[in-house]
Amino acid sequence: MKTPTAGNGSRPGSPQGGRGHFYVAVGVLAVAAVGFHVSKRALGVVLVKSPVPPPARVERQDQRLTSFPETFGHYRLVADGELDRDKDGKPVKDGVPDGIQEYRHEQLGELDITNHPMNWYYSARFVDTQAGPPRLFHINVTYYTGTLDAVPHVAEICIAAGGGKVLDADSGEMPVDVPGAAAPWDRFEVRRIAYGLHGKDGRPILDRRGEPIKSAEYYVFSMNGRPTCSRAEVRRKLAWPLNKYCYYAKVQIAPLQPEPTLAEQDAVCREFLRHAVPVVLGFLPSAQDVEALTRADGS
Repeated sequence: MKTPTAGNGSRPGSPQGGRGHFYVAVGVLAVAAVGFHVSKRALGVVLVKSPVPPPARVERQDQRLTSFPETFGHYRLVADGELDRDKDGKPVKDGVPDGIQEYRHEQLGELDITNHPMNWYYSARFVDTQAGPPRLFHINVTYYTGTLDAVPHVAEICIAAGGGKVLDADSGEMPVDVPGAAAPWDRFEVRRIAYGLHGKDGRPILDRRGEPIKSAEYYVFSMNGRPTCSRAEVRRKLAWPLNKYCYYAKVQIAPLQPEPTLAEQDAVCREFLRHAVPVVLGFLPSAQDVEALTRADGS
């Protein structure tokens, strides 16, 4: 009696039969791969994001922005020797404005700034030159591009990580008007993160009335040229498969001395943002710039 054979002339379970199944599987995978790439191209799906070059006016040194103006509105960069003092209280001058803050290399890594050569940061302290009590503000701008899986750093996480107490009831969105700015930057929302001030012993610092002293930090993102104060929205848009060119920048400010109330602090920070944001936008690609890159690429 002859042993039954498979339709291709090989016995079931024989090496020849196994190779047949292998070739079929390879063929299916090849067809699927071709179909995936054809579909991806037809739908405009982008898995690897292309970087958005910053404007030509962005001048950097070790990824620190060096071309930001020293004055805008009624604010100026803190001068050399204005804040730094020696043990006797005398000004310390080193030829660099005290307002300029430079990150160490390890800090650049922690903030993911070194992930792409086009990334940059600016961190500085400005003083209000108007009459009245001196007010100091810290402004921090970070620019990220050429990345997909980004996790934007936000104040609420950094404050908590540093042992601070975020006051959820006093935190939230705050509207800011910038007269004269082009839409949508003429009116947008920043996120206010309020927190209580604590001493080295961990106890709340109280004012003259015995009330806990509160302060806050304020931030907004430029996601491909459009404002948002939602970290989740930034991540969604970075991951959106139809967006080929992507960047985001975070603009964050904080007063160096708290005002008597959060409402008063909101007011002085709104005023600072009204003058600072138009200047910052000059160093960021606009939404139209990103759209032009996409059109030129044919995407």
